[in-house]
Amino acid sequence: MKTGRPMEYIVRWPVIPGMTMFLRRPHAGPGSSPGTAHSGADQGVRRVAGARACPVSGTPAGCGARTAPAAAHALPTGRLALAAALGLASTAAILQLPGWPWPARLSLLAALACLIAWTVLRWADTPVAVAACLALVGLQVVSPLTLAATVVDPLLWLMAGAFVLSAALRLSGVAERLLRLGLGADGQRFDSLCGRLTLLIAATAFVIPSTSARAALLLPLCLGLMPHLSPAQARALALLCPTVILLSAGGVLTGAGAHLVTLDFVRTQGGPAWHWLDWLRLAGPFALGSCALATAVILRAVPPAERRQRVTVATPLAAPAAPTPWTHAQRPVAAIAALAVLGWATGATLGLQPAAVAVIAALAVLTGGTGLQPGRVLRQVEWRLLLFMAASQVLGEALLTSGAASALAAQALNGLALSQAAPGTLYALAAVVAVLAHGVVPSRTARAVVLLPTVVLPLAATGLNPALLAMLVVQGTGFCQTLSASAKPVAVFARVPGGFTPADLLRLASVLAPALVLWLLVHALWVWPALGLR
Repeated sequence: MKTGRPMEYIVRWPVIPGMTMFLRRPHAGPGSSPGTAHSGADQGVRRVAGARACPVSGTPAGCGARTAPAAAHALPTGRLALAAALGLASTAAILQLPGWPWPARLSLLAALACLIAWTVLRWADTPVAVAACLALVGLQVVSPLTLAATVVDPLLWLMAGAFVLSAALRLSGVAERLLRLGLGADGQRFDSLCGRLTLLIAATAFVIPSTSARAALLLPLCLGLMPHLSPAQARALALLCPTVILLSAGGVLTGAGAHLVTLDFVRTQGGPAWHWLDWLRLAGPFALGSCALATAVILRAVPPAERRQRVTVATPLAAPAAPTPWTHAQRPVAAIAALAVLGWATGATLGLQPAAVAVIAALAVLTGGTGLQPGRVLRQVEWRLLLFMAASQVLGEALLTSGAASALAAQALNGLALSQAAPGTLYALAAVVAVLAHGVVPSRTARAVVLLPTVVLPLAATGLNPALLAMLVVQGTGFCQTLSASAKPVAVFARVPGGFTPADLLRLASVLAPALVLWLLVHALWVWPALGLR
């Protein structure tokens, strides 16, 4: 153990709003430089409340999905001109559509305006969606009662309760404690460590619905392991964490807001009313298989000798020999989370609504003597995402009820001659569009809002099951690992020292994207029909 007065300095790390990563290193002795790497025994990582840092850019203050420094607020003239040209062209084309009622024209125009704002102007998702909803209400396309009904939608309350429970698990230390215990004994082979970590990351989707929060939870573990890995191993670990976070989210109903948009869409199309366990039965095997596939692809880039190499971590990252006692806050929070998952799994049998289970769990966390401050818990909830989900539901319902989606589907069916194509070709088309859509629409929920009416409805008009198509599309939207800016977990781990480069991401995407398209086709043609989704 080194001696001497320790020196502490701040490393601004993109985690979540209200969090900053502090990295403590010992005082540099004679002959050493500030950049000298230290062993895991000489460094520890802890989270403390500090300056707000943007989860993508790492800049302080004003944390949003696309918060940028003040100097970057001005948009390039070319981008503004392109947005204006696209807006005028879209308006002219929509006004010339024959036989379309005005509500359908206005709904489609609002959806296209959102798409232009999200992709060309790169404006924040939530304000754009809310502005579009208010415009539709003002134009009497959507009634105020529909807008009010969205606020009391059970699916929205399900996500709100899940967010509160997730915040309690993180603030109490239960989630981090379980992750550290799940890593197992020290001295594992690197490939075994990656396999175990894949299962652990996938398991966090059951109780932590936010992919950004899961990235913040896993970042300290990743940083603690990095000094003990070779460059190839470190690159693989940095790629593995965000990839599994994003792909595993598809297996759980509360794993992404896009799932709730999908549930609402399937319900309006007369499809089945999927419960929490139904979603797990249909999407769980696909998500787990996707994670295993991604882990195998990432490990193939590591030399065989280094895959078999044993990793020794002489830090508290490894599970302690003698288990430490649970704190006063951890015991009740862990019990509430376990009961909530049990309630979601058995709710259909017992007649419990998932939203009711989530709200009861949230109230128990806030008022059940856990020792956590309710205000601190509520500040960790992603209220902007909940507002965006509500606005997305209004936009989707406007497209459906106004007749815009069905009219657009009919024109696509006639113009592209989709009725002549084989089912396998149509499923492949939907899978490719869903997997590649993240390059145009960065938000997963926004991708679901755009793709469900524009892709699922035309293909369903050929005789395919719209519920199966919706499941295929929403699972395909989970792939967004091509660029660092494609998803917030990728942006978080892109800044890990010794991690991956943009070229590494592109190489991973070039192999993983076609593999996931094939995996989607296997499920659409054989697995989901065998599970009753025909």
